[in-house]
Amino acid sequence: MKRPELKSTIEDNQLKYLSEKINKKLGPSPSKEDLELAKNELDEEYLNHLGEPLYKKELFHRGQVPFVEDFMETMQDITADVDTLYQEHNNSSGFALDSFNYMHSEKKRLTSKMNGLNSLVGDLNLIAKESDKDSLYFKESFEDPKSMDTDFQISSIDKAQVSSNEGVLTLGRSSSENLSLGADVASIQGNGDIGTNHLARRIQIEDENGRTEEKYIFTASNEETKNDDVNAILDNRADTILEYQMVNVPDSFINKYKRYDFGWVKGDQKGETLRLKLVVELDGEQTINWINVNPYHPANSTNKVNVYSIRTSKDGFEYEGLFEKDNYVINSELNENSQTYRLDELFDGSNDFSKTKFTNQGVWAFPSRQARFVEFVFDQTDSYREIIGQEIYSVRTKDQDFWTQIPKVTELEDQEPGEYTRYIDGVQTIYKKEVIASENGWRYAIGLRDINIMSYRFKEKSSFISKRYEVDGEISKVMLYSNEKIPESYQTVVKYNNDWITYEVSFDDINWFSISPMHHEPLNDDFPAKILELNGNEVDLTSAFQVHKDLIKTDTTPDGIRLRVTLNRPEDIEDAETTTPLLEDYSLRVVRKEQ
Repeated sequence: MKRPELKSTIEDNQLKYLSEKINKKLGPSPSKEDLELAKNELDEEYLNHLGEPLYKKELFHRGQVPFVEDFMETMQDITADVDTLYQEHNNSSGFALDSFNYMHSEKKRLTSKMNGLNSLVGDLNLIAKESDKDSLYFKESFEDPKSMDTDFQISSIDKAQVSSNEGVLTLGRSSSENLSLGADVASIQGNGDIGTNHLARRIQIEDENGRTEEKYIFTASNEETKNDDVNAILDNRADTILEYQMVNVPDSFINKYKRYDFGWVKGDQKGETLRLKLVVELDGEQTINWINVNPYHPANSTNKVNVYSIRTSKDGFEYEGLFEKDNYVINSELNENSQTYRLDELFDGSNDFSKTKFTNQGVWAFPSRQARFVEFVFDQTDSYREIIGQEIYSVRTKDQDFWTQIPKVTELEDQEPGEYTRYIDGVQTIYKKEVIASENGWRYAIGLRDINIMSYRFKEKSSFISKRYEVDGEISKVMLYSNEKIPESYQTVVKYNNDWITYEVSFDDINWFSISPMHHEPLNDDFPAKILELNGNEVDLTSAFQVHKDLIKTDTTPDGIRLRVTLNRPEDIEDAETTTPLLEDYSLRVVRKEQ
């Protein structure tokens, strides 16, 4: 996306207006002298007053009636000025929106690069913990859309879906419907408050004499930063946000201002839990099978939030969990950074869909069901330091030179900070409203950018082919590790359990050899080997069979490798097209031949 540029149109619009104005005065057949005069007039009006308003104050002479022509010309100049300013406002608004979209796009681009670096760190982590100096690991977490070699695909098989935001590989999608776009937030409950109330910022202002003064303002005084529209989480827009908060300030700050109007303070700096429960009501009963939660982390915050639970309901009374009817607790922490695993947990063969991997978003794929209501519960257990402000009110009479603090004055509640004069029993009384703030306040915050409740349909078969991994040396052995999630409905036929995701490797981009991940267990005689040994000696075949090893001969020196992943789904189960196996990560372990 190209960086937006702000170009002013004031000068162009003024030149156009003045040219048309002069052309009307000249008429259809102007003389050479008239043209010369018009040129001089244009220079005077445009070049000598560049960027200034076209309107010039014209005073009529005392005792004379103003000419209607002068009046009409003045009104036309004022109209042109207003039109020019309106166009400039449109340009500025468009530039601000384009700049926001550009910055959001840049953030996503940088996040994608960081995810790629995170994947590289995972590779290095594996290598660092490997005692064999000739072992290399090539790990893929599907956090980079370029992980698939799109130029090296099987034309007869659909491409798999690399969901780089979620960091998973699925079957290709045949249809996609975002049901959140027609939904509403039916209810919102918790122990905090909606929006960004009491968040303050320090600014500098200059008075008429050029003196600089510092003061505090509320961020929520700007309509764009209130973040209190609950339906912002359902519009699939990056620039709309919902914030839910619990804020407080030190006791010393509260005592200093006599504890007036501090009923909003909540929560100790540590050891508290901010909880938000919201229920999304879809536009009628719908088929859903995928939920995505995209959090928003305020600047300087903890950059994390916990999804405690998710439940669905047809009628708003009977709820069930996504994966088990009576077990709805998710307890997934959404971080700004990609999720990571310890080495000993990386490829453990777990098939727990409630623990599906996510990057900076929460993603849950689950068996399709009919639902009209979806309930989310979010927790925030860590506060962060924030500037927290409060309005205070003071009063004095005209003859007094000191202020007395008083509780909130209701009639000034919606007024801007400043001084206001009232007469009480004939005495001139001055009220002052101002914003004070503590730099040592704290805030618990739950921020949500989007919740997407999806209905996906998936193709029957899809493939993924990796980029080619180059090896410095000759490959002697290959092993595969993977994190898979196979829907429970697929497991009714045990003998096919290993067939929903199959793997092949190639060393020359022509010949392909089947391989099984190390966590797979044989279910029939067609079980592919777990270890591929290249160009080795055919000895002790019995031992090789026991460890599920194949011996492979290649015509050329194997110094590179690709992985092909084929995903399948059954056709004869209920709602088969709404299901997909998931592949979260894989790692190819390549052992080089000793030199």
